Amino acid sequence: MNWSAGVIFGTELQFQNVQIARYLEHLESEGFARRVTRGSKPSYRLTRPGLLELISRIVQRDYLGSPGDFLFAYFFVSTYKPRIFTLVRSEGREFPPALKVELEALLDENRMLQRHLAEIKQELLKLEARISDALATSELTKALIGRGLAQAEIIREIEKKFPYELNSQKPLSELLQDIPENQRLWELEEGTLSRVRSLWRPKYNLLNVYLQQLEGLAGC
Repeated sequence: MNWSAGVIFGTELQFQNVQIARYLEHLESEGFARRVTRGSKPSYRLTRPGLLELISRIVQRDYLGSPGDFLFAYFFVSTYKPRIFTLVRSEGREFPPALKVELEALLDENRMLQRHLAEIKQELLKLEARISDALATSELTKALIGRGLAQAEIIREIEKKFPYELNSQKPLSELLQDIPENQRLWELEEGTLSRVRSLWRPKYNLLNVYLQQLEGLAGC
């Protein structure tokens, strides 16, 4: 059995040759490619719509959760853009000026990078707010416990001052009903600190380092 594997930052993608063959057949059936040779090793050529479609998939997908994939896409666009334009020019009338303009917009690695930078900065702001709210939630819970408030009152106060991200779908008071009563205040005081320490702050730090690398690519 033949395999083709690509490793990007520890993420390994494995494909059987038969999967690749089926994908090429799918592109052909959608009008995105045409078969130019047959036999045991057929070759394909992208059509005009196919070229635009596949490049669009590369440059416009969401890379927020996959830095390695974004870096590969950025490498591909910035490195092979001249080669792609050379191939387009060699096709002559089949690839008119309008297509070249569209390709130039799609293969703009700087715009692609700036869009991704904006996404990362937005995610960092969300994490900052989450960390800040979590620390404040823990402090307020401790203070309210010290004042001798009942559990239900404490939860209502926390829910009012620090609504969590999905509060509109399921309020905090309802969410906490799903866990044992003796664990509810622990979740608000200690559990939230653990999430900051083990989840959100490490993620924030990793994203911040990643942001610096992206800014280096952008020449910031």
